[in-house]
Amino acid sequence: IIAHVRFYVPHDDPSRPDVKYDVAIGASRNVLPQTTLCDPGSIYVIATDTCRVCPAGTHQEGLNCSACSKGTYAPVEGLSACIPCEEGYTDVEGQTECKACPLRTQRRPSSAGVDISECLCVMDSYAKNGQGSSCHACPAGATCPGGLDRPFPQPGFWGDVRCEFDGKFGNSSCPHYDMFLECNPPTDCAGGPEFSCAEGHSGHMCKEALPGWFIVGGSFWLECGETGHFVGVIGILAVVLVWLTINKVASGNYDAMDIALLFVQITGMISTFGLKWHSNLSIVNTALGIANFDVDFVTPLCLGKWTGIDSFYVQLTLPLLYAIGCVIYYGTGYLWSRYLFQSTHTFEEFKTELKVNLINKPASFILVMYHTLCLKCFQSFRCEELPDGRLFMKFAPDIECWKPDHYAMVVISCLYIPTVLIGFPGYLAYIVKRASGDASMHEADFMSKFSFVFSRYDPGYKWWDAVLTFRRFAVALISVTFDTSLLQAALTIVLLVVLLTFHTHARPFVSDQIDTLEVFTICGSIFYALAGMLFYPSITADAQGYICTDDKLSACTNDLSLKNAISIVLVSWIVATLVYSFWVSYLCVVEVNNSAKANKVMKSMLGIANKSRSFHNGSFHSGAAALGSRRSLPSSSAVAKIIAVSKIIGATKRKESSNSPSVNNKQTQNEEEAGEQVSLFSENFAAAWSASSNRMTLEKLVDGRDMLRWARKIENLGTRDKRMVMRDFEVTTLGLLALERDVTHFAETEYADTCRVMATYDGVVDYLTCCPQGERVAVAKFMEGYAVFTEERSKMGEKGRPKFPMHSICVPEHAAVVVSFLVNSNREDVQRFANVMRDIALLKEGREIESTPSFHSSLINVATKTNTISPVDVGEEGGNVCQAASSSDGDKGSGQVDSGI
Repeated sequence: IIAHVRFYVPHDDPSRPDVKYDVAIGASRNVLPQTTLCDPGSIYVIATDTCRVCPAGTHQEGLNCSACSKGTYAPVEGLSACIPCEEGYTDVEGQTECKACPLRTQRRPSSAGVDISECLCVMDSYAKNGQGSSCHACPAGATCPGGLDRPFPQPGFWGDVRCEFDGKFGNSSCPHYDMFLECNPPTDCAGGPEFSCAEGHSGHMCKEALPGWFIVGGSFWLECGETGHFVGVIGILAVVLVWLTINKVASGNYDAMDIALLFVQITGMISTFGLKWHSNLSIVNTALGIANFDVDFVTPLCLGKWTGIDSFYVQLTLPLLYAIGCVIYYGTGYLWSRYLFQSTHTFEEFKTELKVNLINKPASFILVMYHTLCLKCFQSFRCEELPDGRLFMKFAPDIECWKPDHYAMVVISCLYIPTVLIGFPGYLAYIVKRASGDASMHEADFMSKFSFVFSRYDPGYKWWDAVLTFRRFAVALISVTFDTSLLQAALTIVLLVVLLTFHTHARPFVSDQIDTLEVFTICGSIFYALAGMLFYPSITADAQGYICTDDKLSACTNDLSLKNAISIVLVSWIVATLVYSFWVSYLCVVEVNNSAKANKVMKSMLGIANKSRSFHNGSFHSGAAALGSRRSLPSSSAVAKIIAVSKIIGATKRKESSNSPSVNNKQTQNEEEAGEQVSLFSENFAAAWSASSNRMTLEKLVDGRDMLRWARKIENLGTRDKRMVMRDFEVTTLGLLALERDVTHFAETEYADTCRVMATYDGVVDYLTCCPQGERVAVAKFMEGYAVFTEERSKMGEKGRPKFPMHSICVPEHAAVVVSFLVNSNREDVQRFANVMRDIALLKEGREIESTPSFHSSLINVATKTNTISPVDVGEEGGNVCQAASSSDGDKGSGQVDSGI
C-alpha cells in the first residue's frame, strides 16, 4: 500500500449519517473504493480479498458492519441501512426485530421508538398499571380517550371527579377510580371529561340538588328562583292534599279506587327499576310516583336543607303524625261545635268518635303507604362502595354506611319491620279471624273501625287483604334486594303471574266488577314490566348489536318506532285502567246515593224524616251506635215483639184494604193515623235493630236505582194506596230484622253458606215468593237440616276422614241421578242404598265391612239436632231420612228414636 485516503460525503437524507469512502493506492495491483469492490450490505476483507455480508441486526457502514441503533432493526443479513421501527420499539442495539407494544397500546407516530414508555394506550383503554405496561379495557359506562388520560363517565353514568389520577404511574387517590355507576334515572348524569351532572344536580350519583334547586317526583329538577319558597310550599301542600284524598278514598270503602291505587303503586315501583324506559313514559312514571306517599316526592329544599336522614325519619313517623293530625282535627271540630254553636254533642260521644277514627284513619293510611315504608326500611340495609372506597347507602348516597347515623337507621328498621310491616297486617288478620269466629264481624262498632279491611271480600276470603299487602311487600323487597334491572323485572313478573293465578281461582271480591278490575290491573302491571324489559335491548333484527338511543343510525329507525308504539300502548292501558276504576267507583257511589235517596223518600212518606236518630244520613246503620255497640242474638221476647208488631201492621193493612175511608172526608183521621204509625214504626224499628242478628234493610237488598224509581213512583200514588204500600215496606223491614240468624256476606256459618248456595239458583227467589206455605217450610227444614248435618259431619271425622263419605265415592257426573233417586225413594230404599254405599266406602278406606253400621249413632245425633230447630208439621209423609234410617236399623240393635219432621 503506497497511500490510503479516507473522506466523508454528506448523505442526501439529512437524518442519515455521512457516507464514508476509503481509497487505497498500491504498487502491485489496482485497489478500487470499497463500494465498487463488494455489493451493498457487504464489506471488503483485505486479508482474504473477499466480501463478507453483514449479518442480521447489523448494517454495512463503510468497511465495517455496525449494529443497528435503538429504534431500528435489521431482520435479514446484507442490509446497507437498518429499518426504523414503525409500530414497536427497540431499546437495545443490534436487534433483528422490533419489540411489540404491550396489549392495547401503540407507539406515537412522531416518537423514535427507542423505549417502551413510548407505547401509550389506544382508544377505549386506559393505563391502569401506568406507562410502559399493558392497558385495561375501558370500564363499563366509561369513555376512554387513550394515552395516559383518565376514563370519564358516559352520559347516564357517574364517576367521582375528586379521584386524582396519574397515568404515568397508574396511581390514584381512590382505590376504585375506574368504577362508573349507572344513574337512575340516567338523565341525572351528563358525564363527559368534566364528570358533569345534569343541570341542578350534584353530589354522589348526582342525587343531591344544587343550592337554589328542588326536586319533584325524583325526575323533575326545578330552580327555586324568586318565588321558590312559595312554589315549594304550594307543591308540598298539594301533595299532602292528594295524599289525604287518596287515604279518604281508601278508608271510605271505594273498592274500585282502592284496587286502582294498588295498581298505580305496584306499577310505580316497577317504573323505578333501572330499565331503559321510553321518554313517553317519563311523565307517566312521575305521575305514578305521587301515589307512593313518598316524602321525597317534593323536597323542601327551597325552604331549607333536606337529607336522606330527614326523609327516613319523616317517612317512618308519617303514620304517627297523621294520627296526631286526626286528634287535632276532630278535637278542634268538637270544641268549635260545642262552644261556638252550642252543639249537644257530648264528650263521651266525641271520645267514641275519636276512638273509631284513630283506628280507622291511621290504619288505612299505613296500608296505602305500606310499600313505601317497606322500601325505606329495606333500603337502610343496602350499601354500595363508591370509587373512593367508602360505603354509602345505595338509595341515599349522601349517607355513609356504618356510621352513627346509619347505625341508628338500621336499628330502627330492625324494630319497624317486625312491629309495623309484619306485625300490623298480622294484627288485622287476627282480629278479622277472631271477629268471624265469634260472629261480631259486622257489629256497628267493629264495622266502623275495620270494615275497610274485609267488607269487600266473600265469606272465606275475609283475610284476602293480607294477599294485597303481601304483593306490596314482595315487590318492594325485589326492587331493593336485586341490583340487575332485568332480574328485578323478571322476578316481579313471576310473582304477579302467581298472584294472578291465585286470584282467578279464588275470585275473592263480593263484586264481580272488582274481581274483573283486579285481573285487569294485575295484567297491566305484568305488561308494564314486560315492556320495560323490551325497552332494554334492541327489539328488531336490524338493530341487534346496536344501542339505539336515537335515530341517527339507520338500523335503529324501526326499533325506535316499535318502542314508541309500545310506550303509547302502555300509556293507553294505564289510562284505560284508571278510567275503568273511576267508572266502577262512580257506579258504586251512584248505587249508594240512589239507596239513600230512596230511603229519604220512604221516610218522607212515612212522616218520620228527622224524627229518629236511627235514620241518620239516609241509612239505618248509624242507629246501632245509639242502641249499643255489642250485637247479640235476639232474645225471645224481642223477637216476639217484632213479630207481634209485624202482625199488627199487617192486620191493619188488610183491614184498610177492605174498608178504607175516603180521602176527602177522613183527612184528619189519616194524619192522626200517620202520626201513630210513625211512632209505632220508629219504636219497633229501634227495638228490632237492637235485637237483630241480621241488620239488613230493604234498601240494602235491592238495586239502588230500582229502589229509587219505585219510591218516586209510590210517592205519586193516592193516599190510600200509598199507605198500603208503606205498610208493606214496614212489615218487610221489620221482618228482615227479625231473622234469627246472620246470613249476610259477613257470616261464615254452615247455614249462611247453605243460604248463599240456594240463592245462586236461577229463579229460586221467584219460586219462594209464589210456592205454597208447606213447600217453603220444607225448604226451610231442608236448609236447617243440611246446615246442621254439615257442621256435625266436620266434627265426626277420624284422622281427617269424614264419617259420611258416600258423596265422595259417587261419580261426579252422575251425582244428580243419585240425588234424584234419594228424594223420590221411601225410607227403606234409602236405607238399603246407604248400606251399600257405606260398605263401598269402608273398603275404600281399607277397613272391614261392619255388621252394624257404626255411623248410625252419629246420624241419630244429627237428626236430633236437626229436629230441635223449629219443628213444623209438614204431613205424614215427612220425615228425617237419617233418623228414619237409624230407626229401620233398630232390628240390628241400634236403638229407636222419635219420628221425623
